[in-house]
Amino acid sequence: ASRAAATTFNGRDITIDGNGATLTYTGSNDRIIDVTSEAQGMNLTVKNLTIINDASYCQRGINYNTNGTLTLENVTLKSAEGKVITYAVNFPGSSNEAKANITDSDIQGCIALNVWGYDMVINVKDTDLLSIDNATHENYSALSLNNNGTNSAENTVVNVEGGSIKAYDENGVPSSAIRISALTGEVNTTNVEIVGNELRPVATVQYEGYSEFYSCHSLQAAIDNVVENNSGYIVLIRDIVLDEPVVIPAGANISIDLKGKTVSYTSDVADSSQMIKVEAGATLTINDSANNGKLSYTYTGVGDPTTGWGSYTIHNSGNLVVNNGTIEMLCDLNQGSFAHCYIAIFQYSGSTTINGGTISTPSYRSMRLWSGDMTINGGVFNGQVWLQAVNNSANL
Repeated sequence: ASRAAATTFNGRDITIDGNGATLTYTGSNDRIIDVTSEAQGMNLTVKNLTIINDASYCQRGINYNTNGTLTLENVTLKSAEGKVITYAVNFPGSSNEAKANITDSDIQGCIALNVWGYDMVINVKDTDLLSIDNATHENYSALSLNNNGTNSAENTVVNVEGGSIKAYDENGVPSSAIRISALTGEVNTTNVEIVGNELRPVATVQYEGYSEFYSCHSLQAAIDNVVENNSGYIVLIRDIVLDEPVVIPAGANISIDLKGKTVSYTSDVADSSQMIKVEAGATLTINDSANNGKLSYTYTGVGDPTTGWGSYTIHNSGNLVVNNGTIEMLCDLNQGSFAHCYIAIFQYSGSTTINGGTISTPSYRSMRLWSGDMTINGGVFNGQVWLQAVNNSANL
């Protein structure tokens, strides 16, 4: 069968048994099967049916916008060659408290299973969820629990047993298989083939005077969000292990509340390195509302025998303000060579103000001041505070 218009359901329970047939969609509406928000409590069952999108644009394949139960049994939902469904199976904000059971199915789209509803239970068994993201920037995933600060899949649980969750970018490289942006949403997998990475939020970007917030899957992503919107402050919600250093770009004004979480980084690079770099013209403010947060850089490499480089937890060329929390550099200085500069805070230029917290390099220097102004109003310092004498341009 060929369908040029969307199939819309506004009420009563519906079962569609395809009996092994194929339904091809060629319309101009943005969804193939639509259960609207007016159909509160409506149950929809689709089984033994192949649905092919052959339209030039299709945002939603099966859109379930109510709080009943969606059941998919032996359903294939995908696009014809050169076509795409953005959200293959979609649960918008009005699907709060809905239930879904998906078995023996094949679901394909930019996002195969896209969830906005809260307090949902979704059971997926022996089903293949596939994301093919043809965009040059990666913002899709095979399975996504969303959060934009207003609508969010909070407390929604997705249980996946058997089958696969796979995601590939425009070059066929594995990308985001599972993306959890909801702070309390969970995805549980048992005997599932997963191709791609799994992203969970580590920080939120919040805005003064607004309840909306954005959850981010890396600290750098949160920083980039504040820079892009020229607004917001960052609150950590999980401990973060960095794969690479974080950069506060010139012109940015970044405030981070550690909220008792630890951001850690480990490196053995025998060259100048830092965990956080504050570029000239940027401002970074460190707060810790829970009083036990930490920025921790562990250096595991050899010492510098020529005094030509150093490793720093924060390398500051802009403006740094530390109100509380712990900033530490951990290293072993017994490597048989001169350990030159392993320091928690290095101020190369600009200004640093310490109002509280702990600045710690237990076996060496807590702070190095090359030039600019440093003001210490309080805090605990483990390790020497060092004013570099080479150019006499450092003011404490």
